[in-house]
Amino acid sequence: MLGKLVAAQMSLEKAASELSRSGASTSAADSQLSLLAGLQASIATASAASLSAMSGAIATAVAQSKTLADQAREQATAAAAGSAVALADAARASRTAVNDAMEAARHFRLTFASPADEAAYRAREDERTRYIAAQNAKNTPEGNLNAGGAALGQLVDAKAYGAHGPEFDKQWSTLVATNEKLREQVRASGGSTKEFDDHLRNDLRQIMKSKGLTDAEIDARFAANPDPLEAAKAYVANTDVQIIAAKIDKRMETASSTAEVSRADAPSTAPAAVSDAMIAFKAAGVIAANADAGAPPDHGVSAQIATSSTSIRRG
Repeated sequence: MLGKLVAAQMSLEKAASELSRSGASTSAADSQLSLLAGLQASIATASAASLSAMSGAIATAVAQSKTLADQAREQATAAAAGSAVALADAARASRTAVNDAMEAARHFRLTFASPADEAAYRAREDERTRYIAAQNAKNTPEGNLNAGGAALGQLVDAKAYGAHGPEFDKQWSTLVATNEKLREQVRASGGSTKEFDDHLRNDLRQIMKSKGLTDAEIDARFAANPDPLEAAKAYVANTDVQIIAAKIDKRMETASSTAEVSRADAPSTAPAAVSDAMIAFKAAGVIAANADAGAPPDHGVSAQIATSSTSIRRG
């Protein structure tokens, strides 16, 4: 009798483990395992007469355990099949998003400080293109995820050099969403996302170095966002504010030039430029700092993002 209980326990434990890995509840199996353990303890101290009386209860427990084990294995198999479908769907969506993003990136209008600056950007772009092709050739969810990380790097790089507008926003939001979904599915299936994380983190470091950030400044950004995907999102959001600030500078310069040509036009032109700029700030989630009427005059524009402590200042 003890041997039958032990065998039933081992079979049920294995099935429950498979069920647990699939994410399903194991409460019924756990309750049955407790019952088997109790019967085994009772057998150890039971008399011959007691053992004879327990035989019916033991046979019932063994039969119930087999039924539960079979059900658990069926549920685990069904859950695994569902996870495989979800993983394949996420990989397919990510691959499409990567192809679309890389094609769109070829048409963004970018601004470079010098021919050498552009050459360095193009070299990074070529390296990502080769890496994406190699990762997709693996035909695995992990490979598709790695390719998605490289495409994220490409859009971050383009953003750093002036890419913006509805098409960029569309490609960026789709690429972020598909990468997040695929990374979640890969992890749920027991796969590794280490290469995705490491490669994207290194790519971001290269991009930020190309824009003049020091190692200390880059480390501070990663300290605030250890997840490289979140760090990429934060960098793109901050670049949005920098673009708006550049537009303000340009509009203020235009207004100033117009005023010098015709003083009569100054009252209408300059306020309009400032108004347009503030509208752009508000649309991006940027709020102006409160002014103290009693404080000494402070020339320039001061603003900060409403949802973070990041601030910009143009004097």
